[in-house]
Amino acid sequence: MQNCVRSLWRVQRLYRPVIRSVDIAWLTGLLEGEGTFVMSERSMAVAVNMIDRNIIERAAQLMKGRV
Repeated sequence: MQNCVRSLWRVQRLYRPVIRSVDIAWLTGLLEGEGTFVMSERSMAVAVNMIDRNIIERAAQLMKGRV
């Protein structure tokens, strides 16, 4: 699958994803277990509430968010 995606990037001159698949998988697991998703008419937010600051900072970095 990855070879197919790489070929598509080359042929279509697409940019590589900004986030690696392993980081997407890690973030998905974190958000599924610890995350909260909030939507209103004008905005959307993702929140993670836990004690380990290193994990929170990594999640914020991956989502281009803030702690």
